[in-house]
Amino acid sequence: MTNHRNKSNKTKAQAKSKPNANTSGNQVTDDELELYRYVLDLATEKYDFENHREQDLVQQSGQMQAAFSFMTAALFMALPIVIDHRGQIPESFFFVVSSIICFFLMVSLVLASIATWRWKKVALGNITAVKQAVLNSKNREYYLKEKNRISAQIDALEKFQVHKEELNNRRAFLIHLSLIFFFFAIGSVVISFTASIIMYML
Repeated sequence: MTNHRNKSNKTKAQAKSKPNANTSGNQVTDDELELYRYVLDLATEKYDFENHREQDLVQQSGQMQAAFSFMTAALFMALPIVIDHRGQIPESFFFVVSSIICFFLMVSLVLASIATWRWKKVALGNITAVKQAVLNSKNREYYLKEKNRISAQIDALEKFQVHKEELNNRRAFLIHLSLIFFFFAIGSVVISFTASIIMYML
């Protein structure tokens, strides 16, 4: 009797333990799905960040073009007045200085203009191609699982984000060079003014 009761108790304990094992398995699957969703949220946030960064860089390039226009207008307005009151300073000095300043300004403008160029981007295929890829008999079973759908979204966002980041880094580099040449132009104005005072007025 005692042995029979022990076997009965063991059987009941095993029966009770089975639902816990299944629950544990389901919990692992749910946790894995939550990880996929978390990665998708991060990928979406990163892609949105690159979109905002692109807009900021294009706006900054436009501001550089406006600064070029302002400085060029100021230079050509001031140059005739300075030449009329040049005193002992030869005209060739103004010609050389203005050429150097205009060169730096032109390079700055060209770089800023290139930075605003809309390069070709990696994009999602048209709806017909997406529908055929997802709903065909070969891939239908794969995309019926939420994890696989999320994984496909992550892969697509990764491809778009990496390409957009490369373009944004290119824009940032061009803007950086444009700023350098713009500062060269400003520095040339200061240096030429100082040199004219030292060479011809002291």
